[in-house]
Amino acid sequence: MLFLLPAAVMIGWMSWSFFAESFAIQEMSNNAGGLPRWPVKALLPLGFALLAAQGLSEIIKRVAALTGHAQAIPRYRKPLQ
Repeated sequence: MLFLLPAAVMIGWMSWSFFAESFAIQEMSNNAGGLPRWPVKALLPLGFALLAAQGLSEIIKRVAALTGHAQAIPRYRKPLQ
């Protein structure tokens, strides 16, 4: 909560301008095929937004378990080797 959410939000916010500039100029690859680069750059803010959403989900689950609204099931199975 102290490190994941602020970092994910800050990096997602800062990478948005990186994507927006690339999208505005319709940045293309210099190779012969000329594939667009902006869809790949869109994955950066999207990925950090999803990471922040997962962090919020985990916080909600932990608070619900601590207040007794949900049952915490801490199961861990040792991987088969």
